[in-house]
Formats: sequence, C-alpha cells, structure tokens
Amino acid sequence: MPKGSEIIASSLEKEGVKHVFTLPDGWIMPIYEELEKRGIKIISMRSEQAAASAADGYARSTRKLGVVAVAVGPGVANIMPSLAQAYLAGSPVLALGGRTPFSNIDKMAFEEVNVHTWVEKYTKYSRLVLSTCRLNEYVQDAAREAMTGRMGPTLLEIAKDVSLGNCESDIVYESPERYRPAGRIFGDPSAIERARELIEKSERPVIVVGSGAYWSGACEEVVKMAEAIRSPVATEGLAVGCIPTLHPLFGGNANVGIITRYADLIIAIGARFDEFLGFGRDESFYSEGTKVIQIDVDPSVIGKNKPVDVGIWGDAKAVSGQILDSLSKNRKESPKESEWSSNTSFIIKSYYNRMEEEAASDETAIRPQRLMRDLREFAGENGLFILDGGDTTAWAFLYLRSYRPGQIIWSHGPFGMIGTGISMGIAAKLGNPERDVYVVTGDGSFLMSAVEIETAVRYGIPMVVVVMNDMTWGDVYHNRILATGKKESGKYAMLEGRKYDEFAKSLGGYGETVLDPGEITSALKRARDSGFPSVVDVRVSREFNSPLSQIQGFLKRD
Repeated sequence: MPKGSEIIASSLEKEGVKHVFTLPDGWIMPIYEELEKRGIKIISMRSEQAAASAADGYARSTRKLGVVAVAVGPGVANIMPSLAQAYLAGSPVLALGGRTPFSNIDKMAFEEVNVHTWVEKYTKYSRLVLSTCRLNEYVQDAAREAMTGRMGPTLLEIAKDVSLGNCESDIVYESPERYRPAGRIFGDPSAIERARELIEKSERPVIVVGSGAYWSGACEEVVKMAEAIRSPVATEGLAVGCIPTLHPLFGGNANVGIITRYADLIIAIGARFDEFLGFGRDESFYSEGTKVIQIDVDPSVIGKNKPVDVGIWGDAKAVSGQILDSLSKNRKESPKESEWSSNTSFIIKSYYNRMEEEAASDETAIRPQRLMRDLREFAGENGLFILDGGDTTAWAFLYLRSYRPGQIIWSHGPFGMIGTGISMGIAAKLGNPERDVYVVTGDGSFLMSAVEIETAVRYGIPMVVVVMNDMTWGDVYHNRILATGKKESGKYAMLEGRKYDEFAKSLGGYGETVLDPGEITSALKRARDSGFPSVVDVRVSREFNSPLSQIQGFLKRD
C-alpha cells in the first residue's frame, strides 16, 4: 500500500529527475524523504519564486525537466511569475503545489485557493489531483505536456490528504518512452520542396535561428544548412551559440538586425517574429519584398506578424534535416564561397572590430565594454553565462562569445522578468558541474535575488556573480534620457553604490569590489579560484548607451 509521497518520488525518479528545487512546507516533507531515498537531491531556496526560477534555469541549461515543489496557497502564488517566465521561454518545468485537505474545501480554510485554475493561462497543463492512486498518472501527464511539442511549464495541485494518503492498489511505474512520443514532427514534403526552390533562387539568404532550434537540438543541422547554401546565421534567444561566434558564417545577434536588412530570403528556424525581431516589419531589420520561410513546432506562430512564403509546421531539427537532404539530392556542384557570404562576413567583422576598439580603453572609469571583454577573455570556452538585467544583458550579448549551444542563457527571456539570474546560476551549476558558471547581472537586478547566495553557500555550489554596477537602473536611465534629450530626466532611476562584496561575505561567500580596469581579470581569477559562491562588484561608468538602450530610447522619444 504505497503512500502518496512514495508515488510522487518514484514517478519523478522514472523521469530521470536529479534535483528538486523547493522551499520547505509540511506537506512536502514526506516527499523529501522519499526523494532522498532515490538519490534525488533537495535544493531548498530562500523564496518560492527563486525555487521556480531555479527549476527553469535547470531546464534551460540542461534541456531536461526542471522540478519545483512549493507550499500551499501563497507558496504556489509566489511561483506564478516564474511560471509565466518559463511559459514564454518554452522551458519544461513541472511544478508541484500543495492544497488544503479536501475535507476543508469551501470552509474558509487557512491558505485555501484554487491554484490550478489560477495558473491556467501561463501553463501548458494544470490539474487538481483527486486521488492518491492517480498521482503517478498525473505526473506522467504533466511531464508529457512539459516535454513535448513546444515545451513549457505544467502544474499539479495536490491536496494534503492526497499526498499523505495511501493507495490500496499496486502502482506500475513505466519509463517515459512508454507514455510519451520519442519521435519528431517532420514537415510536409511539398512544403520542403517549395522551401528548397526558394533557397536555390535566393542570392542573399539569411538564417535567423531562435530558441526553438535550441530546444530541439537542431544546431548541427542549422550550421550544415548554412554551409550548404553559404548563408550567414543570425541568432537570438537561447539559440545564441547555435553557430559558434568565430564561425565564418556567424551573422551576429538577430536582435540588432545587422544583416537581415540586406537579405532577399529569411529562413526563420524556431524563431518568432516578436518585438525583438521588429515584429517582422521594422524597416531597420527587413527590406521590402524579402521572402520568408518559417519553421516552427508551434503552428500558431507561423505567419504571426510577418506573412510567410513557406510555413513549415514541424520540429526544427527534423525539418532542417529534410531541407538539407532535399538540397543535397538536387545539388549539381559543391557549395562555393559567395560574394554575399564574403560581404556579410566583412560587415560582421567590421561591426565587432569597432566594438573591440571601444572595449580597449584603460580609462579609470571602467567602460561596460571593457568589463565584458575581460570577462569573455578570462572565461574562455568553458564558461557558462547566465545574463540578468537590461543594459547588462545587452552589453553581454554583444561581447561574450559562445562556442556551443546553451553557453549564454538570457534569464528573463521574452517575459522580461529580471532578478532571477542567481537562482538560475545555482541550477545551471548543478546541471553542469564541469563548467564554470558566471552570473552577469546589473546592480538593480542583483539585489532582487542576492539572498540566494546563501543557498549557494549552504550547498557548496561555486559560481561567480559579476555585478555591472553603474548605480542606476541602467536600461531605464538611458532610455529616459534618450527619449527626452534631458539628462536630469534619468534621476528617478538612480541608485547608490552599496557594498555588494561585503554582502556576499556576510552570507559566507567571497567578494571583491573592482574600481580599476586593470584589476578586472585578477579579481575574476581570485573569485573563481576561491571555490565559494562569489560576487565581483565592478563599478562601471553610466555614460555609455548600449545599442538596446539606443533603439528603445528613440522608439519611446517624447
């Protein structure tokens, strides 16, 4: 007669779960005991929101299921922002939330709220579990929904009398391949042929690759396609790193629109034409008459904002492979270097060379560009970066290099919620213990979750938190000044310099403040080599506008 806690733990074990992020509560304690018996590690965070963000970070950095378990009522309410963040990022997260016993429903019980209906809009699947004997079935359903199609978060609301109850029947725990599809969705053959024809007619193709390609593991096929048609590849979202930064066909960050404006064909693979891609219509991103091929596992986004010439519903890896096969069968000669690929390579190199010149400054007032360049050179190929903040993220995307998929993870993603970087950094290190993890954050976003350094200390999780400290809400500050043309208009976004290194030390970590550009690299080395969760507080000049601020500021000009 297995108990509910045993059924939940065994179901998660079958899913291959290694870590569960949580904040302790009475209903979860028996589950903890069963999880630990099965070798699943409990990571107790300092807030429910941080626990859910950690589960999201684990999913993004491993492409595996992230799991969070939280308390009844307000505990589940506190994870709602993180569920929305995971939903818009397409991140597979399974949330387990408690509920007051069924015997107390509709009696004004303490902490009673119908959470499974509350979160329906921003989860793929949310259910109230009615029976202890059906817990395994519901975990399977939630995991299936989270991990298939366009991935996303799911939630199970489990009443105390269900999680603590007994099941009088034996439970059969199947392996995941027995209850969810392992295959991929391939594109319609006629659409593949139409895409091939457009590609072969194109003289200036650009591949724009987005997060969908990352989740499907399509990056190898994307690079092969680019090499086959001599097309530059512009990346965005979690697809940064899908093509190495140093590859000759690297086309920069798609959100900047350096080369898409010159294309006569855009092949969007797992990329949505959202605001960061100019809604597919911004004249600074696209030329009139540009043809579009869009590939996505979610049919609802194909042709959204930007009409397409060929829309292919399917998995990014599978469809990219189909197009490659079709090109190969119809190719008459080996691909050659084209004037288009040579020109775009020159444009990209010129753009980044100008940035390197800006980063070379030894001015005492440290430039954000210098910080990001030195961090890039120090971290090398082994670094895994979690980006958190507005201007901080913009500078990091421009200067950090990626050599493989998943090396640079934008924590807030399409939802735009900052302050989750440290939580995600903890999870990323647990999921990638062989990698050096750097959380790159602004001073504003840092304090929103800085207490989680204590979590990292408690569990012995080493990582380096790099604070780009300009003593402002930088993105807001610069946008406002650019929008009004008046420097004094940024005063409401000003912050004061606090001793963030001392804060880290007070929690048992390591900390340093850097005031001189010549000390950045040595401070990073001391932090990494300390073996502790560390904070390197780098005081930077606020006088430099990131390209993101320039774009947003002029769009919002009064």
